[in-house]
Amino acid sequence: MYKNILKKVIIFLIIMIFIILFEVTGVIPYVSTRLSTTIYVNLKYNNLNLKFKKVEFSPAHDTYYGVFIDKNGKIYNFFTIPKILPVIILYDPINPNS
Repeated sequence: MYKNILKKVIIFLIIMIFIILFEVTGVIPYVSTRLSTTIYVNLKYNNLNLKFKKVEFSPAHDTYYGVFIDKNGKIYNFFTIPKILPVIILYDPINPNS
């Protein structure tokens, strides 16, 4: 009985260490920003054929944003919130009033 509880606690602590490590290194915000902005762009602006370029962090806005480029070379930055797990599109450069 005691060994099972100890195993579960150790597994939980290892998982928490990995989550904290991925958060601190920026892996989780990068992946969630890329996924959320790519899904958003593909659902709303599929006809524009925007291509994902990169994810960047804006210290001025204290948030991550996904950078997309169209076939003419015009760049679009989609800002996301919150900083820890950015999944909500805060700013849409194509339709800024939405």
